[in-house]
Amino acid sequence: MNRPRTWLITGASRGIGRALIVELLARGEKVAATARNADDLAGLAVPGDGNFVALAMDVTDESTVAAARDAAVKTFGRIDVLVNNAGSGLIGAIEEVSQPEIQALFETNVFGPLRVIRSILPVMRAQKSGYIINIGSIAGRIGSAGSGLYCASKFAVAGISEALAAELAPLNIHVTVVEPGAIRSDFLGRSYRETPVQIDDYAETVGRRRQESRAMNGTQPGDPVKVARAIADLAGAVSKPLHLVMGVTAHERALAKCNQLGQELADWAQVSQSIDFQQGSKA
Repeated sequence: MNRPRTWLITGASRGIGRALIVELLARGEKVAATARNADDLAGLAVPGDGNFVALAMDVTDESTVAAARDAAVKTFGRIDVLVNNAGSGLIGAIEEVSQPEIQALFETNVFGPLRVIRSILPVMRAQKSGYIINIGSIAGRIGSAGSGLYCASKFAVAGISEALAAELAPLNIHVTVVEPGAIRSDFLGRSYRETPVQIDDYAETVGRRRQESRAMNGTQPGDPVKVARAIADLAGAVSKPLHLVMGVTAHERALAKCNQLGQELADWAQVSQSIDFQQGSKA
């Protein structure tokens, strides 16, 4: 592909999103970057090059999603790659999390990406090409004490990505869900949230997770610049992965989970295979 690609990136004001903007502009790509406040993207444009536009988008507000899409297409004529990066975290036991907290989390992490995908797909179908990169998490593969609802939201992103990939395969539109481990971004900083309700009975599990998360902020092993570089490389890859785990520890945990599931399937195969009607039997 000789011409520069046009990227639309959500949640781009900091962390992986901001690092990705810098990487893409350095490669000569075109970038429509979004944040709730477009002013948070100030200073990223290269004066006079015309390859960057900052747009206001709140992924929980469908009207702003549509407006940002239209502005990106008006500016660059197309959208080749969508990166769903906007998201938020939440630490708390499943019993501790309130219904409003659950709804807010899923609005941002699940329904938000869905709004953006559903808004962008008509553009990509008309182009007969496109690439959707959803930023998931290793938490979308492995449930952890203290992150149950966050994990649930990222499991949903993984499931949506897999189904979407199957639906779009004949249309020359590809899908990847990127699943990072601990990245030294703002996730445990300004984006970090804990439930105000804390039940003593969960001190040994969820309480420990809270302490670990607070202590980890600023020391996470994952480099957002290297993550951005890897994401930028994906667009030019001939064979695109459906899942891409990022980080040494995340990769080790993913392999361990695969081995655990394989062993569990083998251990319980007799039960699993015992519930079908026997051939020739009647219900």
